[in-house]
Amino acid sequence: MEILMQVEVPLSVSLGRTKVRMKDLVALTHGSIVELDQRVGDEVEIRVNNCLIAYGEVVGVDGNYAVRVLRMAKEAGAGVPRALGSRPDGPGEEAEIGKFT
Repeated sequence: MEILMQVEVPLSVSLGRTKVRMKDLVALTHGSIVELDQRVGDEVEIRVNNCLIAYGEVVGVDGNYAVRVLRMAKEAGAGVPRALGSRPDGPGEEAEIGKFT
């Protein structure tokens, strides 16, 4: 069991999502701004292997971005990835076409 505790897993923080029209996507250039569906100060999703594990807030630590865990996800399988193209489960959940992590 101790050896498993040394395994590194990918952790990501999702700042938000959006959908863009193809014409807007191909027009993106250096300096373009893409607006997301979350406001500054909203909770962010903390994911491991793309599974939702917790919610947090973005903070700064020594000049770097960091995330303070505010609460754990309610169910262990709450963030199990859905098959591509499957229907979102509820409000605030959209297909992950424009995911920025």
